[in-house]
Amino acid sequence: MKGNLAGSTYHEYKADLKNHVYPVLGDKQYSRVSRVMIREFISAKRTEGYDPSTVKNMLAPVRGMYNQAADDGEPITNPAAKIGKHNKQTEPKREINPLTHEEVPTLLQKALVLVPLDYPLILCALHTGIRQGERISLKAGDIDFKNRLIHVQRYLSRGTIKAPKEEKPVGLI
Repeated sequence: MKGNLAGSTYHEYKADLKNHVYPVLGDKQYSRVSRVMIREFISAKRTEGYDPSTVKNMLAPVRGMYNQAADDGEPITNPAAKIGKHNKQTEPKREINPLTHEEVPTLLQKALVLVPLDYPLILCALHTGIRQGERISLKAGDIDFKNRLIHVQRYLSRGTIKAPKEEKPVGLI
């Protein structure tokens, strides 16, 4: 399915298979992988400290393989289908602890002294909330000072500059 996936998705699937799925299920015959094995995989990964959403992502290529087999007419059930109830969050999510209004000026003052070359990126992050890959990829022409907007037209991901799915103007504060 490499040609049908975004490059980053393909590389994520490949890494998840190599690092997580194959070491546990790789020596099992395809038609012999059971829901019990999938539940045990989930349990092991959760015990290792992986977040439920990460475990779900690890299983995405497995679900995809079985779905493809079914689409190709193989009489096989997908042991990884609808397995979410076994992969529930058991502990509360960590609370986001953003900077307070009082902490922002302190951070900016320290950044100006300690990392002056990074100061514009830190300032941009604080005032716009755009992602790191988007900030790194900004060009001068992306900034509309008159309307106080930044036009996010590209982002850096895994060493490659890519176009976003949709251009999004971000207001400056």
